[in-house]
Amino acid sequence: MITGANPLRGGGGLETLVRAHARAAQASDRRVHVFCVAHRDRVTATPIGVVHEVAVPRHTITGAFARLYSPRLERALRAHLARTDSARPVLIHAFGPYSIVGARLARRPGTRRRVALVTSVYNTQLSDHGPILAGWRREHGIANGLRYLGRYAAARTIGTRYERAGYDASCLLLVNYEAVRRLLHEQFGARWDIRRVPYASDTAFGGADTAQAPEPAPVPVPGTIPADDGTPLLLCISRHDARKGIDVLLGALAELRDTGVGFRACLVGRGELIDAHRQLAARLGLAGQVSIPGQVPDVGPYLRRADVFVLPSLSESSGSLSLLEALQAGVAVVTTSCDGMPEDVTDGKSALLAPPGESRGLAAALARVLRDPALRRRLAAGGHAVHEARFSAAAFTAWLAALYDELELTATG
Repeated sequence: MITGANPLRGGGGLETLVRAHARAAQASDRRVHVFCVAHRDRVTATPIGVVHEVAVPRHTITGAFARLYSPRLERALRAHLARTDSARPVLIHAFGPYSIVGARLARRPGTRRRVALVTSVYNTQLSDHGPILAGWRREHGIANGLRYLGRYAAARTIGTRYERAGYDASCLLLVNYEAVRRLLHEQFGARWDIRRVPYASDTAFGGADTAQAPEPAPVPVPGTIPADDGTPLLLCISRHDARKGIDVLLGALAELRDTGVGFRACLVGRGELIDAHRQLAARLGLAGQVSIPGQVPDVGPYLRRADVFVLPSLSESSGSLSLLEALQAGVAVVTTSCDGMPEDVTDGKSALLAPPGESRGLAAALARVLRDPALRRRLAAGGHAVHEARFSAAAFTAWLAALYDELELTATG
């Protein structure tokens, strides 16, 4: 498996997806080697397989600089393969633009081994950085705006070229949404074999069903949840960046407060706009009702205490793993209808969907679920059933094992 950010160190979406794939591959009795970038060279046996950390300069650990560190990943992969049976074909599962590493390996002069390269695509460089730039507001700060502009420019000029080369070399592209398939067609044209497949969070492999678990330990970090005053607890788990709509959520919470709807809210996650969002919450007079603690060691205890999970995304082309975790935990979900989200949940059955970017519409959906405990129970049960049918560890492992069997037959044929 080839990826960028270290799945042992990060808690972001890509790292979580890589861990889920690695756990599923191991559950199907395959030996897993994960190659990623880091600040030092190290090879470690871990619960998700053997992780090969490849040192790159500290300032280059970002997707826009794939041209700088993809040769380092390729050299590390080539050195590893030199120590294995040269008669056996190589199955490489890459994630997003890191497929360029597999492409380099396959086309390098002197490569004799058969290489089957499959790539999971959850968005594109432009779809990742474009909505962040579009969602920037002046109150987010000029420095953040310039940072977003630089990343978008790099994605448009460098990242897109490397994406195309990696995808051209892949025998199959995997997408979790029809919305992502359409995105690839719109940006690159219908030039690849693209298959829609399931996806899962690595929490699905965590053992006991969280919806049925007893009162957990550890508990949330003290002071990170507003004091219990008998009102329902809203939980948001999301990065603080311009595409996630946290400012829209804060506007909706202010409207709920003004209309007399009781609630407490905890907005968990890191991100460049966290200070701007804390300041916005203070200006809206939400102190005491809303906490913004930043990153927490474990979101599980927060999910187990939440009455409602809310995700106000403006753009979510890659899917939301925090949404899957909320479904698994049996928490009623309110989210937006952006991108492929309606492909994961059904309005009124497994979640309530609101229009993206509209504080008033989001406030109306939240008011419904906050005022109606029976509705919360129905949505929680419906969402948990969806998770078990489509996003469980068993379903994901069975799918991945069948895919790898198919690719291995192709590589040896």
